Amino acid sequence: MVPQPPYPSSSLYPQPSSIQQSLPRNPSQLVDVIDIKNLTNRISSKDNLDPQVEKILALMADEFIRNTAEFACKLAKHRDSDTLEKDDVKFAIEKLYNIQVPTKPTQLDQSGIRTQQQINFPQASTNNYKANLALVRKANEQ
Repeated sequence: MVPQPPYPSSSLYPQPSSIQQSLPRNPSQLVDVIDIKNLTNRISSKDNLDPQVEKILALMADEFIRNTAEFACKLAKHRDSDTLEKDDVKFAIEKLYNIQVPTKPTQLDQSGIRTQQQINFPQASTNNYKANLALVRKANEQ
C-alpha cells in the first residue's frame, strides 16, 4: 500500500499560537525560515512573505523532503540496493504527491548503455510574446 501525502496532518499545520513564537534554528529541520526568506529574495527582492507563511512553508518543505527521502530509501532497500537512485526519488514524488517529474528521454547507445538525449527546442518568439515580455519588464521596473 502506498502511503498518502502528509497533509492535512496537524504536524504540517501548527496551531496559531505555536506559529507566533519565534523558534531558533532546529538542527533536525532541513529547511528553515531563513532558507525560505533567501529563496523569496532570489525570486523577487521586492516581495516579502508574512512570517507565519514563511514558517508554514518551511514546515511543509521539511515534511516533503523527509517523506520523499524515506519513501525513496524504502524503494532502494526493496530493490536490494544500498544506493539511492534518482528514479527512486522520482517514483516517490509521483506516488506520494501526484507530481509528474519531467525527465529527458533516454536511448541506448551502440554499446547498450543508456544515455541522455539532448533535445533542442526551438525558441518560439512571436510578436505577441515579445509584446507581453516588454509589458512584464515594464511592470517590474515600476
